[in-house]
Amino acid sequence: MDVTHTPLLAPFSKVHLTVDTSSGFIWATPLKGETARHVIQHTLRCFAVMGKPQSIKTDNGPAYISSQFSSFCDLWNVKLIHGLPFNSTGQAIVERAHLTFKTLLSKQLGGRNAPSAEIPSIVHTVLFTLNHLLYPHNREYTPAEIHFRKAEPLARPLVSYRQLPDPTWHGPVPLISWGRGYAAVDLDGRPTWLPARCVRPWRASASEVKAATSHTSPSLADVAFLQP
Repeated sequence: MDVTHTPLLAPFSKVHLTVDTSSGFIWATPLKGETARHVIQHTLRCFAVMGKPQSIKTDNGPAYISSQFSSFCDLWNVKLIHGLPFNSTGQAIVERAHLTFKTLLSKQLGGRNAPSAEIPSIVHTVLFTLNHLLYPHNREYTPAEIHFRKAEPLARPLVSYRQLPDPTWHGPVPLISWGRGYAAVDLDGRPTWLPARCVRPWRASASEVKAATSHTSPSLADVAFLQP
């Protein structure tokens, strides 16, 4: 987190900028000042957009080392880290983000100053481009895709099923949902609802287990909670 200045956004020329060092996601807030009050205002906007981080790293600027900002971070249970002056790694990340933001802002404005009423929409357009349209460092995903990607879904347990009046048990297939009296299984990528008595944990021979686990990730232990 840092502050950079640009006359293109006057009188909101103090641009508070935060970079997620893992994803490269950037958020910026143009404000009139750079006191602790302004830093807190920007930080709250970052929380609303990016989510609350475990820690925030800043330089040793007066606003960042103030008791007001320190108390704010304590209140939100965020660890505040002050970087060493002239730290090459941290400084390089921040300076690169500043340069990238200012370059795209200048292109967006065509070198002219932004009308005050249009500053929010102009800045948001720049941020949308940086976070959702660009692929920095030849990455496969945009910063937004990396920042907001979800964890891998939990593996679904495997079950056997039958569709009456056919009494034959088939499977294994992934279990989608289990409710009172009914269950949903995945048949060819589509959910199929069946009576609960027509769904049971998959019981397989050793050869079937070996064949199935070579194609699917769930283990038999995943279905131990099911009742036949």
